Amino acid sequence: MMKKLLAMILCLVMVLALAACNNGTPNNGDNSNGGANGGTPAAPGPNGVTTRIGLGMAVDSAVSPAEDDDDGRAEAEVTTCALLLDQEGKILSVKFDCTEAIATYNKAGAVTWPDTYKSKKELGYDYGLKKYSSIGKEWFEQVNALEDYCTGKTVSDVSSMQLKEEDGRKGVPAAAELTSTCTISCDQFIEALKKAEMSAK
Repeated sequence: MMKKLLAMILCLVMVLALAACNNGTPNNGDNSNGGANGGTPAAPGPNGVTTRIGLGMAVDSAVSPAEDDDDGRAEAEVTTCALLLDQEGKILSVKFDCTEAIATYNKAGAVTWPDTYKSKKELGYDYGLKKYSSIGKEWFEQVNALEDYCTGKTVSDVSSMQLKEEDGRKGVPAAAELTSTCTISCDQFIEALKKAEMSAK
């Protein structure tokens, strides 16, 4: 059963990674676990500035067993980062997104897979975070604010920003520029960002 559960998680991660690439995130040879392989050769960017492009992915997964009349669950969440750097390593542009899926299975081993895979940005206001947000902002709005914050900084600057725990959530930005615009956990974004820098060519 454990092998089957691991296979389910792997399948979910692979599907979500492909969905992320198909959602317009440049694919430069990175793999599903966010490794640093591949990359796109440096190319002239805005105003002739030499740029590097990278793609990073951070994967979070969990499995709960089927018990009695309750189905088991295999969950996977893939956070992607598409990154454009200048020659000095400053972020010219960065785009984050996240796709999640849940597969269920019963004690007999029958698996139910999701019908569709939409990223959180694709879902927009339908994702439904706004009504629970202490700052009244939807998920994509908070991520847009994070992207704006990152622009002009180095990956090291962003990854070393102070994080805090808020309402039981770890990894919430403590930077003054984000306290009113982004209160979602940023650990996975930072991990994907660092892997995107590693893959940048």
